[in-house]
Amino acid sequence: MKTFFPIKYFILLVLFISPAINAQERVIGLTSNGIIQDQYKRYTREAGAKSKQFQDTLELPFFDDFSEYTIYPDSRLWEDQYAFINNTYGVNPISIGVATLDAIDHTGSIYENANSFGFIADHLTSQPIDLDYLPSDAVFLSFFYQPGGIGDEPSPKDSLVLEFYSPEDSVWHSVWHSPGDTLRKFRQVLIPVMDTIFLKPGFKFRYKNYASLSINASSPGMVGNCDHWHLDYIKLDRGRNPNDTLLNDVTMNMPMQSLLKNHEAMPWDHFKATSLSEMGNSVSISYTNHDDSVRNVTRLFEITDLYDQQLDYTLSAGAANIDPAETIHYDTTLIYTFSSTQTDSALFEIRSFLITDNFDIKTNDTVIYHQVFNEYFAYDDGSAEGGYGFTGQGAENARIAYQFNAYIPDSLYGIQIYFNQSYQDESQRYFTLTVWSDDNGKPGDVLYSQTSEEPLYEKELNRFHTYKLDTAVFVSGKFYVGWQQITDAFLNFGFDLNRVKNDKLFYQQSGIWYNSQFPGALMIRPVMGKSLITFRKPILAEPVFNLFPNPANQYIRIEFPEDLQFKNIRFAIIDSQGRTLFETTEHPSEIDLSGFAPGLYFFVVHNQHSTFATKKFIISR
Repeated sequence: MKTFFPIKYFILLVLFISPAINAQERVIGLTSNGIIQDQYKRYTREAGAKSKQFQDTLELPFFDDFSEYTIYPDSRLWEDQYAFINNTYGVNPISIGVATLDAIDHTGSIYENANSFGFIADHLTSQPIDLDYLPSDAVFLSFFYQPGGIGDEPSPKDSLVLEFYSPEDSVWHSVWHSPGDTLRKFRQVLIPVMDTIFLKPGFKFRYKNYASLSINASSPGMVGNCDHWHLDYIKLDRGRNPNDTLLNDVTMNMPMQSLLKNHEAMPWDHFKATSLSEMGNSVSISYTNHDDSVRNVTRLFEITDLYDQQLDYTLSAGAANIDPAETIHYDTTLIYTFSSTQTDSALFEIRSFLITDNFDIKTNDTVIYHQVFNEYFAYDDGSAEGGYGFTGQGAENARIAYQFNAYIPDSLYGIQIYFNQSYQDESQRYFTLTVWSDDNGKPGDVLYSQTSEEPLYEKELNRFHTYKLDTAVFVSGKFYVGWQQITDAFLNFGFDLNRVKNDKLFYQQSGIWYNSQFPGALMIRPVMGKSLITFRKPILAEPVFNLFPNPANQYIRIEFPEDLQFKNIRFAIIDSQGRTLFETTEHPSEIDLSGFAPGLYFFVVHNQHSTFATKKFIISR
């Protein structure tokens, strides 16, 4: 099981065990969220950040456990878009997915009114609900919450607040709050809704958090996102009582990870050359029985080749009992190696799902991972939870090198880097992009350097910026990519706290290389091959539905057969790096592509447990 340390403890750890030098490697919170920024550009380009206001008042029961990974809250249940729906920030959540409230707004940027004294940050507001009931109907709201998670712990002066809305006088009433706290397990709260001022049609409830920035006057670029709160398993219903804390549900509670031993992604030809040693021999899931009785659970796995559009592998791990309140971290033997007819890249969908009792909630029984074989190596999962860099006296002399392995002789043509946008753009400083050879497991001679580079942020969906090398660098075996600092500015490189690869990360001052002390994965990716790949794969015919125009420009239209049943069906767009960029349960006849970068994409149709239709399309401008 993963050992977890909040960001603030990383810094204390380094201060005590790092060499006696003034400049220090640091990890800070984010000041922007690229995932939210992308979503905001795609879906709120002209209409602003507010979701559609539904005319229909919701009926009980009201439930959301955020297991459908939608980035923004589900607009059928929630009327604003300030919370961040994700499966990376919560620590041991009740079910897969949480709603995170922090100091970053609906556009993915730190709030304009953010300050060190305290301010109201995110909101999570329900759609209107019909509560035309009597106090004897025993309406209760329950939810789970966690301070900090894998992000920043809220300080005691910060808080999470729950408010109820009185429809008749249009007033919000505070009914519960929690002051800032250290990281704890998710705790359940159960609140009665029995005051007659709330028992009306049009009732709403909302969460909001009070946050405060920790200002760093000497280095504003180190000021980051703060005061994280995570919500899970929110339920409002009648006929409950103060002891109604049982969930009666078996849930997945952790995302799946790469089936490769060392990488999240790697070039296809490199994998084929080392598949026997790189391919993992097991697949892992984690699930919990929240019931008070023993439950029987069947575990199933599927691997689909999305490029070849075929189910490649199925595995049943059989059925097993799980005791009440038990969490099972299950590993099953995997006798399989990725194989495809594709020559330069491949993309596989790994899906695991549980078969449980019919009364269980089904959306939290499935987890999906996309295994990418593209032109780059990656240790990170594409999601930054922190920012990495150097600061302090002597930081202008720091060198940072990230170890990779070319399994076949190859040419390095570029380096992809994800930079976090820093507070007041204080990280806009130059650096020298550098490639090193290997010297007994540490960086050796400089093979290449490219000066006068500066942090750049991609405005399109591919948030990594590709720095193209002026000259290709031939590499074989271990090599290192990174940078040499020119100034003492904190450059704020993306840092993935859910993957641990600091054994590959080195920094140097005064001629000595040290291993990084921060558990995580730096978001730097070497780009290999004859050139930076532009996908020009044939578009395969798919009889299930029609998608046009293809290639597309500003939109695509989708036509489905009249007899296709849309119950329990999800529609998604996945990019060539395996990221889900769009997902809906509503039948999409037309999708706006104005915020998507040119390239290869997949339109995928899922039923409850599997992918049953996929079609490639290209955006060309």
